[in-house]
Amino acid sequence: MRRRHWTHCLWAALALLLALAPRAHALDWEHWYVVELAGQRAGWMVERQTTLGGRITSQSESELRISRGGTALVLTMSSQFVETVAGEPISMRTVQRYGQEPMILEAEFDGDTVIERTTQGETARERRLPAAEKGWLTPAAAQRRLAELLRSGATRFSHRTLDPLAGLTPIEIEGTREQELADGATRWRLRVSILPGQEEIVDFNADGTSLASTTSMLGMELIYRLSDRATAQAQNGSAPELLVSSLIHPDRPIARPRSLRRAVYRLSLPEDTLPQLPSDGAQQVERAADGSVRVHVTASADRDPAGRTAATESSATTSTPIDRQLLLRATPYLDFQAEAVQAALATTALPASATAAQRAELLRRRVHRLMTRKDLATGFATASEAATARAGDCTEHAVLLSALLRADGIPARVVSGLLYVDRFAGERQVFGYHLWSQGWIDGRWIDLDAMTATPFDATHIALATSPLDNQEDFVAISASLLPLMGALRVEVVELRHAGEKNEP
Repeated sequence: MRRRHWTHCLWAALALLLALAPRAHALDWEHWYVVELAGQRAGWMVERQTTLGGRITSQSESELRISRGGTALVLTMSSQFVETVAGEPISMRTVQRYGQEPMILEAEFDGDTVIERTTQGETARERRLPAAEKGWLTPAAAQRRLAELLRSGATRFSHRTLDPLAGLTPIEIEGTREQELADGATRWRLRVSILPGQEEIVDFNADGTSLASTTSMLGMELIYRLSDRATAQAQNGSAPELLVSSLIHPDRPIARPRSLRRAVYRLSLPEDTLPQLPSDGAQQVERAADGSVRVHVTASADRDPAGRTAATESSATTSTPIDRQLLLRATPYLDFQAEAVQAALATTALPASATAAQRAELLRRRVHRLMTRKDLATGFATASEAATARAGDCTEHAVLLSALLRADGIPARVVSGLLYVDRFAGERQVFGYHLWSQGWIDGRWIDLDAMTATPFDATHIALATSPLDNQEDFVAISASLLPLMGALRVEVVELRHAGEKNEP
């Protein structure tokens, strides 16, 4: 069984789900689907399967059109998986366009190892990785198993499979039959391991073809309907607006947010327990018995001898071990070896006497000034694309700063979370989903936000961190936000600006 999905942020360019249910069990077929979001046409998907010379090729293509704060955005992706008729993996390939240049990921299965290649423009990376442990099904083999279960009248199933769009780590899919429908069709409730808290309702016909699938995102229904090519690719009306739906109104406003030094927030979900949140850098987390969490954020700024504001630091060091090799290497998104990123580093004045914290702050300021056009027109660009275009939202600022930190020898990662703003997309006094950087300096994580003109403030709430090393990392940090979007509640408990006592 194949389950197709895409991920990217909403405003932070990492926060949406495009989930496809299992398709037909027959060989050599093509199925087109209309994609609807909140009752509006949002795009299309096609899946094909062919058999030739003892090999089965499963292919997928999709296009999604959305609006973010009035800015139209088109996201496209395709994937291919080749296997033997006996269900042995041969190769897989994905092409995703979130920035200007498509990101191409290829893998060849070679016994106990996998050769992975990532290409974007003139930048390429190849590495050999251990293959996943046995016990998972290739896409076509998983489809055959699903069809057999449907024919046998099974009421449950659970198996592991590989989806190229999710990377090289197998995912577990569980299904429970909900009810019988007309003409031999059945309705199922599906859950997938990389999307905790998400469920999809899928209607299958008697031969195992998905007739429709429905899942919830930001309180809106994302629906796939079996169609024909002409209907699926027809463009009707405006694209659905997603950004405004993701904004969070706290229980009270925050005055002078960019100068807030300390804050305490209570985060909760109406009907669920919050997942584990990061408790390092500027943030410390306490979990309550009712499933909510109390988040303490401390933003304190040191000053260098010249009087310039240095990097913002947390109030205490941490003993959390880090993988320096992982956090210093170039990745498909943090491609600091690219000429444009190296040029940005070379043109940043970094005094020889500067400390690591001071260099990090100078790099943060450099990225803020370099990115002259701050807009929402890009889904998720790489560091080299951001440095070349000098445009983007918080995701482009975060990946470029993280790449520059690594290029300067400072271990770095990205943080996905929330940022409070007075006005955004026609809304006032809201938290929006956001991305920023962290650098490992003097034994602790230092938070650095290149999107804001001022150094890091206490209106940042971290929800997840990632080294952005590979496709699995990209999927994981995006998927971690899905259960929160449209449901997360934020209460302001305490506030303190510079020189003030705690506000009640």
